[in-house]
Amino acid sequence: MESTSLTSSESTPSDTLVDTRQFHQHDPLFMLLKERWHLHDGWILLAGSILPTIAFSSWRVWLSFASPPLSHLWTLNNTISACLLVALVFPILFLIYLHLPGWLVNLFNQFHTHQIIGLRHLHFPGPKTYPDAVHLLTLWMDKWWWSAGAVVLMTLYISYRIPVIEIPNSTPVPLWIRCLTLAAFAPLIYATILCIVRIVITFVAINWLLWTFTIQIRPMHPDGSGGLGMLTKLMWLSVVMLLWDALLFYTGQLSSNVSVFSSFEISLLGTIYLILIPLVLFGWTLLPHLAMVKARDGHLVPLVNELYQLLTQNKPSMNEDTERMKATTDRLSELERRITLVRTTFPTWPVELQALTRLIVALILPPLIAFLLPKLLSY
Repeated sequence: MESTSLTSSESTPSDTLVDTRQFHQHDPLFMLLKERWHLHDGWILLAGSILPTIAFSSWRVWLSFASPPLSHLWTLNNTISACLLVALVFPILFLIYLHLPGWLVNLFNQFHTHQIIGLRHLHFPGPKTYPDAVHLLTLWMDKWWWSAGAVVLMTLYISYRIPVIEIPNSTPVPLWIRCLTLAAFAPLIYATILCIVRIVITFVAINWLLWTFTIQIRPMHPDGSGGLGMLTKLMWLSVVMLLWDALLFYTGQLSSNVSVFSSFEISLLGTIYLILIPLVLFGWTLLPHLAMVKARDGHLVPLVNELYQLLTQNKPSMNEDTERMKATTDRLSELERRITLVRTTFPTWPVELQALTRLIVALILPPLIAFLLPKLLSY
């Protein structure tokens, strides 16, 4: 069987339940870069890396040409920190920011294409069909206040950073250069807020769908997860965000001699980590697992009940006809085979067991990077 394409642009019109533009048309930065300027991802990533490069270069130049020269304050750790920010932190986040709306739209469209989500359970209120539910979700996500909230939070952070940290800081680097660095970080802060908001909303929406509607698990689906394989991509996306969070914290630790992370900023990075951990462990693995087990049990329970009835209501006796006894035994054997077949063919995890092992390792890496690696390198 040919697997379904992972790009929404290749979906047929009948498969398109929601369009990518509905997820970002009120995002001014995205609309400016993609809809108005039509920039390729490479140019956007390059521009996102050039801004911090200019800021960090100005730090290095100022320290070198200061009177007296202060180039000794810019150490190898500062260079490593700047390179990690320019080469990894900024590009990874902007790449997620640019592609996340398309990945989410593709997820909802694939659920529709493969008819994974059925009708709503009668005892739950709300939309009765999956298209109605996605339409409601789209209307809720397609609001201007998400972008406005991101701008407000970004402004509040910069307003906090300048008077509380930068002005009292005794570093010889002028305040205007440090403010230039904050300006270079402003798009990163804005994109980070929107990425986290979109991932959290998707976490809530997906699990609400899995428990409010019936699930049509496809045992022989090519993704090996009954049609829920797209959740694996969201799981690894959340893991990448965890690693990104740890890497950002690590770069701050490396450059602590010229740029200090306040306790508030450390708490903020820790909060992002704590938000993403439940998404990885529960949102994309455990809760879908329970929903898939429930869907499988919906096929098992009638078979188990019939098997129980045959065993209890047709007790063999000495006077029972041999042919009838044989027919009952054959029926019991077929039911047992069918139960075993359902248990072995219906997947109950959205990810493979090997992926779960890699997931555990990936969850251990961020705290190792953020806390243990700096201490090991200091020896």
